[in-house]
Amino acid sequence: MRISKVRALLYLLSIASLLSSVSGDAAALQASLTAVLCSFVTGIQNIIGIIALSLFLVGGAMYALVHFIPTSVDFRKSMQGWSSALIIGGLVGLIVVILAVPIVNMIGGFAAAGGGSFTPIDASTCPAT
Repeated sequence: MRISKVRALLYLLSIASLLSSVSGDAAALQASLTAVLCSFVTGIQNIIGIIALSLFLVGGAMYALVHFIPTSVDFRKSMQGWSSALIIGGLVGLIVVILAVPIVNMIGGFAAAGGGSFTPIDASTCPAT
């Protein structure tokens, strides 16, 4: 999808005007942004954590089951490939869950370096749900 320079400029101007029209206390805006980021990170950790655990369980069960099923060698190799791919997918999901908070803090650090204000997200700023 190609966006022309004029359309990109119009989008930028509309976003800037929308942000400038937001009135209120900067601390309240920062608190609401922190709450939104906390809920985003918590949602990512919950959803991807459940998916990663499911991939581990299904992949491990398939890997164990393929050794007991008397089938052809081609089918066995195929099933071993599928099961190892599921287990690797679970590992990637686990890495995403572990790195969700540092990635959000890194992006917020870029915003703070650009002149904005950002409170790093950790266990003390995110309420336990």
